[in-house]
Amino acid sequence: MDEKGKPIRKDWFIEHKGKLLIVWGHDPKPEPMEVNNTINIDQGAVFGGKLTCFRYPEHEFVFVEALKNYSGKIGPDNPIGK
Repeated sequence: MDEKGKPIRKDWFIEHKGKLLIVWGHDPKPEPMEVNNTINIDQGAVFGGKLTCFRYPEHEFVFVEALKNYSGKIGPDNPIGK
């Protein structure tokens, strides 16, 4: 944990070399992130971002915008920046 009590994220996906596609979240990013056959689909709906669905095998993303920021975090404490 950092000095604010937030978990320190490791960029494990950079080292992923397998053929298995891994779809993951709990590390919000403004847009889906595809790296080394991994896909982060956490676009921070709770922070006012969007809920993301990954359609497989079509390899398509479907989004639903959040109605509001439910977290109460504003500014630099909001990982999505809303």
